[in-house]
Order: sequence, then C-alpha cells, then structure tokens
Amino acid sequence: MSAATRRPPREVAAEVLRIEAAAVEGLLAQLDASFDRAIELLLAAPGKVICSGMGKSGQIMRKVAATLSSTGTPALFLHPAEAVHGDLGVIAAGDVVLAASASGTTEELVRMVGAIKRLGARLITITGNPRSPLALDADVHLAAAIDKEACPLDLAPTASTTATLAMGDALAMALLDAKSFTRDDFARLHPAGRLGKRLLKVAELMHQGDALPMVHADTGMRDAIYEMSKKGLGITAVVDGVRVEAGRLGAEGDGDRPPCGGGRRRGGCCLRRGDAGPSDGHSGHQQANDGTMLLQGTPQVTCGTAGAGWRFGILYTLDKGGSMAVGARVGDTPAGGAAPGSPIGLRYLPLRAPVADEIRRRIIDGALQPGERLLEDQLAADLGVSRNPVREALQVLGREGFVTLEPRRGARVSQYSDERAQHVFEVRTALEVLVAGLAAQRRTPEQLAALEAVLAAGRRALQEDRLAELPALNARFHGLLVDAASNPLLAEMVDGLIHQIRWLYTRRIRERGEWSWGEHEQIVAAVAANDVELASRLAGDHVRQARAGFFASPAG
Repeated sequence: MSAATRRPPREVAAEVLRIEAAAVEGLLAQLDASFDRAIELLLAAPGKVICSGMGKSGQIMRKVAATLSSTGTPALFLHPAEAVHGDLGVIAAGDVVLAASASGTTEELVRMVGAIKRLGARLITITGNPRSPLALDADVHLAAAIDKEACPLDLAPTASTTATLAMGDALAMALLDAKSFTRDDFARLHPAGRLGKRLLKVAELMHQGDALPMVHADTGMRDAIYEMSKKGLGITAVVDGVRVEAGRLGAEGDGDRPPCGGGRRRGGCCLRRGDAGPSDGHSGHQQANDGTMLLQGTPQVTCGTAGAGWRFGILYTLDKGGSMAVGARVGDTPAGGAAPGSPIGLRYLPLRAPVADEIRRRIIDGALQPGERLLEDQLAADLGVSRNPVREALQVLGREGFVTLEPRRGARVSQYSDERAQHVFEVRTALEVLVAGLAAQRRTPEQLAALEAVLAAGRRALQEDRLAELPALNARFHGLLVDAASNPLLAEMVDGLIHQIRWLYTRRIRERGEWSWGEHEQIVAAVAANDVELASRLAGDHVRQARAGFFASPAG
C-alpha cells in the first residue's frame, strides 16, 4: 500500500471497532438451545473445566479459563499440542473440555476428540463452522460465526477471537448467575490487589493460627521477643490460658520498636493490657472497607503512638466462646502520627508463604501422593491465586525436599524413602539431645511447670482415649523443651525439621502412646533435676525408640 492510499489511523481503528462490535452483536442471533445445554452440562459436571485452543484461539481460551476460575467454576488451560504428547493425563472422567477453533478443523484439537471421549470427559466446542469436525463431534456446539475479520487483509484473527472471548464470557457469567455466586464468593477468590482489599472480610485479612504471634501471660520477656521475631510482625498478643478474655487482649512491642506507655512492666519492657471489651472487637465477617481497618484514636488494642510517627495496634475478633479468631496487623504512619480515621499501613506476608503451606499440608496429609504431578495452572485455580505464587511456592518446597523439580517437565511430589527417613532421625537425634541438655541447664520454674502441665494433659488424653489430641500435645511438649533450651538458632533448626517429621509419620505410623509419654515424663524429671547428662541420654533414647517403631511399622 502506497503512502498516497494509506488511510488515517483513526479511520482504520474505527472500522476495526465497528467490525468487532458487529461480530459480538451477531452472536445474539446465533444463541439457541445449545447454549442452555452447555450450561446444564457444565453445572452437572462433577469435575473441572479444561479450556483449549491453538494459536490466537488458545490465548483467548487461557483468558476464559481464568474468568471461569475467578467466578466459581474451577478451570485450567490445556495446550492441544502438549495434550497429544502426554498432557491428556490432566483430563479425567467427569471433566468438561471447552475447545475453541474459528474454522473447527484445527488438527491438534481434532486429534484430541477421540481421547476426550475415551477418558470419560464431555466436549463443548465454540467454532464458526457448524459443519466442521469439531462441531459435529462435540456433545454441545456453540456457534460463533462472523462475517469477516477486522484485519484489513482479512487474515489475522481479530473479530473471530473477539467473538470467541465474548462467548466465553457469556458462559462464565451464565454459570455465575446459575450458581448464585455472590460478592462474598468473589472476595474469597480475590484476596490480592485493590479489588481484593475492597471486598475481603476482616477475618480473611488477618493472621490466623500458627502465623499469629501469641504468648501466655506468664511467658518471659525473652520468649515473647523470640515469638515476635519468629512471626515477623514485631508485636505479639498476650493471652491468659487458651482463651482470650474479654478486654484482656494485650500487646508488646519488640526491642526495635518504641515501648508503649503505661501498663505492667516485665523484664524491663512494658506490657499494656488492652482496654477494649467484646463490644469493641470487630466481627470477622465485616468487610475490610467498612472502616474496620482504620486506625482510630483508640484502636481495639494499642501501644499508642511512639516517637516520630510509628504506630501500631491489634485488630481482633472473638468467637462466641471467646477464642481468638484473627490477629495482628502492623504498619507505619506518616511522621507526626496519623489523624484518627486514617488507614493503617498494612504489611502483608508474601503470597507464596500460605500457598507453600497449603501444598505442603496436602503432601503431608496424603491428599497429594508421592510421584503425583503438580500442575501450576491447576493448583492456581484450586487455590484461587495466580501462577506466580504457585511457581514460587514450588521452588520453596523443592528446596525443602517435598517436591522434585524436573527441567522442562515441571514438578512432582517427592518420594519419601527409608534413606530419607534415616537422615531425618539422625538429625532429630542430634538436635533433641542438645535441646534436652540445654533445657536441663537453663529451664525456669515457669517453663518446668508448663512442661508438667502438658504431661498431665497427655496422660489424661491417653486415659480417656482422646488419641486425636496427642499429636498436638506432643508438638506442644517438644516446643516447650525447645523454649526451655533458650537458644533461638537451635529453635529455628528444630522448626525446619518439624514438617519433615510430620511427613515421615504419614508414611508409616505406629502409636507408641503409653511408652512415648512415659519417656516424656522421664525427660522432664531429668530437666527438673538439672541433670544435663541424664536428660540428654533420655532424649536420645526417646528418638531411637521412635525410630525403631517407625521402621517396624508397615508402610502406610
């Protein structure tokens, strides 16, 4: 085309938009009972939706899969070329394959059809040719024919891909409506970004469970500081017993933060009890943009404003029984302090951390079996996140040994061998011997009392046949021993081994019950007597007995 005949850019743009708008509008006339059947098929399917397409249609179907996943219909993208070279394994009976091809003759998709049927999946196709092989072989065909492409050469897929995208969006929104998908459902799948912050509930924003820094009212300041540093928030909740008493939730600042004013002093640092009662706490069901994340003049629990503008507080919720449901968020405010009602600056954990925790939990619990392939798209859709945190989480789990990363083949759950178990027991023996010896040297009366209380709880659980409580009590016992050793570096090393030990015992388990808790009592007696040599020897014997029980048990 010569310069003399070249059209102004805006003229070309206007024509493209008119053609693509006409292509979308033309879908209205093609909507028929097939669309209703497609929705019924998708609603009835017990499995997932697998979107597929080649070239530009493939790019569109990736987006359709993402839209479906984000609106309540688990979906992933499968590349047709990869599918016929082994990735068909992602398709299972009960799944629905949603494939798009403007011509309906894409070779790679056509080759997939027979395999899809053999695997027990159903097929919905979107094409511009109702007489094409893909249209005729589908369980349901959705017509998306266009008059012409918006490309001036009528070659580059433009109007056809726009029409396919619109049809995919129509499917996703019809499913959303049929499932009565709500704003709350949408919020659960969108925890990140401005949209996520606007929709999420307080309970979904806050730290929970093991991620929540928490110490008991009788915890020494050194241990409280370690808890703050370990959880990475620079603050900890202070509780009495295992319940949070109304109006008695408190906070401590660590040594890098200015101390709060007033309150009770412990170990040279200030511990201030919160003044808020239950009526001042927030419901975990409130949306985060309902004013619940604002740092008011008197936050629910606060250590006030200290120095040149650093401010922090704890926003919390209580259930009806008084248990802590959610915990702390901390942040900086502008110099001079924030005016009442100004938002607190939140510091979020990297998303890869909870994603890695969840994948690791599934591996440990056996939901993901050794050798099972871990597909980033599938995990991302299942967990409601993008692929990036899944990829980063798999890298973390690869370094920990839970996942085997294979170049150009992705990730698989690692096999847990007897050799690996032997290595874990060797490290565990060395660490627990050291922990018990240091605990015998350094334990405080309060720490000894806590150990004895856990022993009593374990004995009661055994006598009352409440065996499900023993793993948590066992973890609490060994955690208290580590605390009594008063060596943060050693504690970090033990923490790094905990997941490996849990995984080990999901492969082969034999409950030693009476013997195990009897050994615990002997160790505590040696710690109470400050007998370093005896405590160390008993701890080593304890691990050796556990090892013998493990290797004597059948694989599970």
